[in-house]
Amino acid sequence: MKELDFGLYRQKTAPNKYLKLIDNNKTMLQITYEKILEIFSNIYIATQENHLDIIRKQINNNNFIIEPDKRGTFAAILNIAVYLKYEKNIDENECVAVLPTDHDVESNFYNNIKIAEKLLMNDCSKSICLIGIKPNFISTNYGYITYDKNQVLFFHEKPNEEKAKKLIHNNAVWNSGIVVFKLKYILELTKKYINYNSYEEFYNKYLDLPGGTIEWGKSPK
Repeated sequence: MKELDFGLYRQKTAPNKYLKLIDNNKTMLQITYEKILEIFSNIYIATQENHLDIIRKQINNNNFIIEPDKRGTFAAILNIAVYLKYEKNIDENECVAVLPTDHDVESNFYNNIKIAEKLLMNDCSKSICLIGIKPNFISTNYGYITYDKNQVLFFHEKPNEEKAKKLIHNNAVWNSGIVVFKLKYILELTKKYINYNSYEEFYNKYLDLPGGTIEWGKSPK
C-alpha cells in the first residue's frame, strides 16, 4: 500500500489519544503512530486545525489533512479522499486506510490492513472493507458488525447488554473503526452529495455533507 491515511477522530476537549493512559512515557497517539510506522512509511494525519499544535509536539509528521468542521467519520473520509486526489495526485485505483488512534493492540494487528487491501484489489465487486475484532467479553461500548463470508450484513451501534450478548453468540465482531477503501469508490460517492472541480471547492462546501459515521453513510436513523 503506497498511501495510508491516519485518521485522528476529533473531540472538543483534550482527547484520550493525546494523554498517557496506557504508558507513562507515551500517549496513545504516539504508541499507535509508532506501530503504524513499522508497516507503512507515508502517513497522513486527518484532524481539525485546533489540534495541530498538540499533534506536532507529540509526533514528527507534518502531512496534515484539515477537516473543516466536525461532521463525523463519513464527511471526514470524503474530505481525505478528495484531498489525496486533488492535492496529492494519488491514483484513483489506490487503496486507502483510515484508522483511529485509541486502540491498545499489538503491532501485527495492523497487518490486517494489508489483507483488506489485497481483498479489494483482487475482487472488483468490493470497494470498501471494515476490519472487525473478535470480542472476548460482552461490551456495550463498541459497535458490532454482523457478517457472512466476509460480507458485511449490518452495523449495530453500541447495543445494550442483552443485544450485545446475542450478537456475540451469533459471531458478530467489534467494529475497529478501521476503514480500507478504493479511492475511486469514495470519490464517486462524494459526487452524490457535492458538485466540485477542485479540493478548494469541495472544502468550501463541506458543511453541505451529511453528518454521521462511514458505516451508515450518513446519520443513523
